[in-house]
Amino acid sequence: MTFTKAMAGGAFTLLLALIAIVAGDSGASADTSGTNPSGYVWIDSNSPDPTVPFAWVDATDGTLSTVTDDDDDYETLTLPFTFNLFGTDYTEVDLSSNGFLSFDTDNGCNDNYNDDPDDAGHPIPPGLGACDTIEWGGVPLIAGWFDDLDPGECGDVYYKTVGSAPNRQFVAEWFDVCHNDCDDCTAGEGVTWEMILFETSNDIKVQYLDTVFNADSQATGIYEENNGNQATTGVNLDATVGLGYHWATPDLTDNLAVLYTTAAADLEIAKTSSAATAVVGDQITYTLTVTNNGPSDATTATVIDDLPDAVTYVSATPSQGSCVEASSVVTCNLGNLALDATATIQIVVTVNAEGTVQNSASVSATEFDPTPANSTAVADVAVGPNATAVPTAAPTPAATPAQLPETGGSTGGGSGVSWIALLVLGALGIVAAAGGMALALRRID
Repeated sequence: MTFTKAMAGGAFTLLLALIAIVAGDSGASADTSGTNPSGYVWIDSNSPDPTVPFAWVDATDGTLSTVTDDDDDYETLTLPFTFNLFGTDYTEVDLSSNGFLSFDTDNGCNDNYNDDPDDAGHPIPPGLGACDTIEWGGVPLIAGWFDDLDPGECGDVYYKTVGSAPNRQFVAEWFDVCHNDCDDCTAGEGVTWEMILFETSNDIKVQYLDTVFNADSQATGIYEENNGNQATTGVNLDATVGLGYHWATPDLTDNLAVLYTTAAADLEIAKTSSAATAVVGDQITYTLTVTNNGPSDATTATVIDDLPDAVTYVSATPSQGSCVEASSVVTCNLGNLALDATATIQIVVTVNAEGTVQNSASVSATEFDPTPANSTAVADVAVGPNATAVPTAAPTPAATPAQLPETGGSTGGGSGVSWIALLVLGALGIVAAAGGMALALRRID
């Protein structure tokens, strides 16, 4: 047997192919949309810090919409409160059987179903012309499951208002609704999901309870529509401005919640100390730096530093706002912090005990924080006559809205690092084995 160069080359080619696969699809997912011309960000319940909980609001005890009777239909509703979308106030909305809410109630396109020749729909923003040429709805609109749904075949659409002013919620629920491609569907074979509009905050929450077309409907090939595989979701202003959550991929899963908001401010805090080591009686100055990564301005930004027992408070000086201390807790009210703005606080303490002094601080604001992991910072100081500085762990970069994809990311699983490493190591093993075999066979010859 002769191990040829072609065989070795084939092994090397396999390595390159596996590396290409790794580079092309890491399996990573994003949890927020990042900065977007629409002014919105999305945050979902797949976040590592589940800041958007799935909390189903049943609307089937509310009002039954007239779109239940037909395919490709819509009903104009008067909202229970004024709702602001893309900076404009609205008091009416068109509820479409095809999975969206349109705020252009004078538009005759709100019975459309986001169709194209490949049956995959269009992303948000569509980047195309008038709704009557691309089967789009009247804009602006909110798409929860924008597809050719058919409550006339099976299922119902309900709406109701919950809560009291100024914190009411308008809920529209597509209950057990079938797809138009489903023939002779029966109860229990459709999908169930809802859209919630929030008074005052003007937030939008979309929740998915059942995302699979079941039983007999599968026989028609409708499984291709499961988990929103042919649907579009997001908020859309016009042909070029909007924020999509997903499009034509099976990313809508049971018990998924997606929040769209303009009131999101990623506040990041960093903390350093004037010395890595000290002795009892020394004064240490902690410097806290707060940055607003946006996308919105932060209002009523507040920093809380709970001083450890091993130090005694001396003073706190902020670059803006004011600080007070009570029972070794320093509270600094920084006021408003504009997008990309930074504020600093210097806290002076006296060390009164030996050991490792660990001091942590956190920051918050009125707005929703899409990346809470970077809202806390810790600084360690080693205290003692022969103290050795505490090793500082390399910080894990926290993805800020400016660093994340403009139109969001997959709602799928984790980072995929483990299987990537295995693939690359396996491929390297193949190449190494091939080289060893070639050497052995050459010696035999």
